[in-house]
Amino acid sequence: MRDRANTSNDPTRRSGGASVLLAASLLAVGLLLTLTGTAVAAEKPTVILNPTIPTTETSAELSGSVDIHGGEETVIIAQATTDPDNWPSGEAELVTFIPAGTTGATPFNFVLNNKLQPETTYSFRILASSPEWEEVYSEGPPFPQATTANRAPKPPLISDQYVTSVSSQEATLNAEINPRFFATSYLFEYAPRAAIASEGWSSPSVRSSGPLPSLPADGLEHLVSAPVTGLTPGEQYRWRVVAENSGGQTIGNENSFATVSPPGGPLGGCPNEPFRIGFGAYLPDCRAYEQATPTDKGGLNVQGFADFLRASSDSGDPRVAFIDPSGSGIPAGDGGRQDLTPLLSSKQGGSRTRSRTVSVPNFAEQG
Repeated sequence: MRDRANTSNDPTRRSGGASVLLAASLLAVGLLLTLTGTAVAAEKPTVILNPTIPTTETSAELSGSVDIHGGEETVIIAQATTDPDNWPSGEAELVTFIPAGTTGATPFNFVLNNKLQPETTYSFRILASSPEWEEVYSEGPPFPQATTANRAPKPPLISDQYVTSVSSQEATLNAEINPRFFATSYLFEYAPRAAIASEGWSSPSVRSSGPLPSLPADGLEHLVSAPVTGLTPGEQYRWRVVAENSGGQTIGNENSFATVSPPGGPLGGCPNEPFRIGFGAYLPDCRAYEQATPTDKGGLNVQGFADFLRASSDSGDPRVAFIDPSGSGIPAGDGGRQDLTPLLSSKQGGSRTRSRTVSVPNFAEQG
């Protein structure tokens, strides 16, 4: 009995029991961590960049693969620099996205298009970024390098061509020109359609916009314009833009427009000539536009026009502006209607001022 009692206080036995208890506790914690999914760390993405291939004087092709090992969605970004010891921050091109959970190597093929300078050596790298791994780069240094090609002169490119602000004697010719990295001069040519049809662009009738500022040596689209004046009303014209640099000359497509042709009529010699201004100078029978209501209307607004009878041997169907003093709209019939004749008469020293109906000319383009 004494031996059994003593064994309960045996330090060896107590230590063994504690070890068993600690092992059981660690096993339980490990099991809990495994069940909650926090014990497994995400594997670092594997980023591979193949040797870079320069495609043009301003472009290079990047290819390789990225394995995210089943991790979260990952963004793949390409970078290029002339100084691999100091990579520029914020200068990058998006290559692709890799969806979360993807396993195995995901290949990519990407072109840095028109982002580089000619005759220049660049270093390249690929960046994989995700919530688990913020920055994982392709191996380096040294990084894959490539030298872009020499730039050969190329003729300019002409894209959009259109005409704006056409009137009876003026128009504005427009085009978009890419100088393709070489200083480029340009001009607009135009002539009556009949002259181009019979003699072509060598016709003495062909006029040009004259010297215009040259375009800088870049690869951008430049909007250029040239106003032309002294055109013939109602005439149809052909026009084009010609651009030239050290790579050659580019001639744009032939385009056409027609100047506005107001209705015919005497251009002078009318007794009311001071009033025939603008397009009013083309009204037939020496007509002129006339202000139908006075500038000072006594605080009332013109509501419309109504016929009225007057004692006169003049022919025609005169009309006069009328007003609605109540401001509540035009009442039915003549009740409550007040025309402006008395007011007009008072402004004209007692004479009855009136306006005949005048048709506004149609200034639609011809042809």
